[in-house]
Amino acid sequence: MVIFLNVLTRLDATQAAVSNYLIPFFGVALAAAILGEKITGFMIAGGVLVLASTLLVTTYEEVRAKRAGL
Repeated sequence: MVIFLNVLTRLDATQAAVSNYLIPFFGVALAAAILGEKITGFMIAGGVLVLASTLLVTTYEEVRAKRAGL
């Protein structure tokens, strides 16, 4: 948790906010790996949506920053 919070201090506000959506994703993944919880199709679909949206927002911010710098 300390490492996670340390990384959050190095991100801008948008990326820090979006990274909060990854917490349940990794919670479900760890629960499946460590506790043997059953993962359903809806959980997989939700995880894919979370990862895709996080990737899109992150790459959009990088592209926008590059365009503003030119």
